[in-house]
Amino acid sequence: MTPLIKDGAMGSWLRAQGYSGWLEPLNRSQPEVILAVHRAYRAAGAQGLTTNSFCATLDLQPEAEALAYAAAVLARQVASEGIVLGSLGPGGRSPQRGDVSVAQLAEDYRAPARGLIMGGVDLLWLETCIDPLQLQAAVHACQTEGLAAGITLPIWGLLALRDEGHLVGGTPLPEALAQIRTLGLSGIGINCTDPRWLLPALEQLATLGLPLACVPNAGIPVQGQYGIGPEAFAQVFHSLQTQLPLTWVGGCCGTTPAHIQHLSQFF
Repeated sequence: MTPLIKDGAMGSWLRAQGYSGWLEPLNRSQPEVILAVHRAYRAAGAQGLTTNSFCATLDLQPEAEALAYAAAVLARQVASEGIVLGSLGPGGRSPQRGDVSVAQLAEDYRAPARGLIMGGVDLLWLETCIDPLQLQAAVHACQTEGLAAGITLPIWGLLALRDEGHLVGGTPLPEALAQIRTLGLSGIGINCTDPRWLLPALEQLATLGLPLACVPNAGIPVQGQYGIGPEAFAQVFHSLQTQLPLTWVGGCCGTTPAHIQHLSQFF
């Protein structure tokens, strides 16, 4: 099976171009900037474009719904017949740390989820999930808003790892998967993670029997610079694609249209 190619980083690439602060307000103040990023990834071979809404989820309330909606509209404008992935990030609070309850976090996710759904995304991409309770809250919000809108969309959960056996929040991967198994996800994957940890972690995710996504970083940044170039990044997938049936592949932090171009040529 040939996987679908999604785009690469939005945030790290824009910051490398000199943009700072929250990037999601650009969806309305400078939409041409976001459109240019989407066009570059589309030209590089990306079949799926990710909305510029990662931090609109929780960090930019009460503008979250409007910014998420605008993000979806912009991505759809460029994607055309391609696939738009509605990004929801983890925000700055964690039920596991006790910063917020699962119920309150789910309520906070509802506005951006509603914006993405009404903006016309094709699936909901819950990325960089740091603990299973945070993912649970996001899934519940997406399901609630989809039901309210009468729209059923696939919901994917992408886990961020601190090593091959633990989520960033510290939960051992087997324990996290035991909790995630009951959420009703359409697909599962790993993003925002060093490529060295991918294969053993993805093998564990495969036991859920769900479609898999692999969206690593371009290595670990040193003084803000990512060490894995476009050709080496594509080679990361050489062993993966022979051992695991990946549905989505793409790039996270540090990746650029050049990384995605090499990845699309590889497959």
